[in-house]
Amino acid sequence: MDTPMTDWLDGLHQRLMNQVPALTLDNLGTVADILRQTAQLLTALAEMPAGFWHGAATPHAAKALLPPAPTRPPSGNRMVRRLRGGFLPEVGVSVPEAAIRRLGLAHGDYLALDPIGTFPDGRRRYRFQLAERAVEPPGDVRERGELPMAIVEPSDQGGLMVQRSVDGPLPARIVLNAEDVQYLNLAAGDVVDLAYWADDPNDVRVCWVHRTRDTEGGDAAPAAPLHDSRPAQRRPLAGRDAEEDDRLLDDLAVDALSGKRVLVVGCEPKRREYEAAIRRLGGEMDWVEGTEGQARLEAAIRRVDGVVLLTRFIRHQSFWDATALAKDHGVKVVACPKLGIRSVSRAAVELLA
Repeated sequence: MDTPMTDWLDGLHQRLMNQVPALTLDNLGTVADILRQTAQLLTALAEMPAGFWHGAATPHAAKALLPPAPTRPPSGNRMVRRLRGGFLPEVGVSVPEAAIRRLGLAHGDYLALDPIGTFPDGRRRYRFQLAERAVEPPGDVRERGELPMAIVEPSDQGGLMVQRSVDGPLPARIVLNAEDVQYLNLAAGDVVDLAYWADDPNDVRVCWVHRTRDTEGGDAAPAAPLHDSRPAQRRPLAGRDAEEDDRLLDDLAVDALSGKRVLVVGCEPKRREYEAAIRRLGGEMDWVEGTEGQARLEAAIRRVDGVVLLTRFIRHQSFWDATALAKDHGVKVVACPKLGIRSVSRAAVELLA
């Protein structure tokens, strides 16, 4: 005959089944702890006097003996959201914006990595899958905002800007970041999504480009509703830089930068590629933005043997500050007008060889 105690024991059984995950080499200790606690509980219940099982409060009294549910560490790698894309600090892997949008990811979600090959510079390629959602809003999250479907226009200063979207005028005119323009090969007429941090609304970056024209530089694609535009990946760079990015470094000695540390200033989107190339040549690389002030520039310059200034992605004041600081500290410095991996690597080798 079913009794409240029978129902309670059935609930205990179900709870035990829910708590015990599939066995893996990584969770054997956790499962052993769950089984050990349950065994102690059942032993204590079996030794209870008979009257314990017949009181009106039996289910509540017994419920108090349940061990607390063990906390299970989340599976996968925790993602930190950036203005464009994300980052997995535990494994040092960047998450492209395309994967974030495909999976509907947010700051604090956990991802599983599936290796699918390598990039030309030797970095591993991954397919990203959602492992676990963030259970509650992380405490370290910055409030992030987006301005969708903004239309790129030429600015009076020769760069690019946005001041309206497909829905109408924006609250203010926004001049696009020069690195974004170069890295994404933006042009007037493109439709982009912009991202910013609520506590720093002046730092606006292009996080997504909607495909509205031929990526090979030909005529515009056939007209289609903007909301049907297919999101585009990074467009190939024009000119020799695009060719150099795919060339090997075989003509440079494998130990050309052995024991040397190089500081590259500017072009954050290609930072990982530069670092991989310099490591292939035996060196180490530090990096700072092309808009850094004197204090951070000086701290970075003190640690290195040579400085490569990417002139297309460094403001004039930072250029002159870096040049003067390098001279003051006896550090070699070179200006590099190109952004190709081979160009930057060769500039570092010629500077320090």
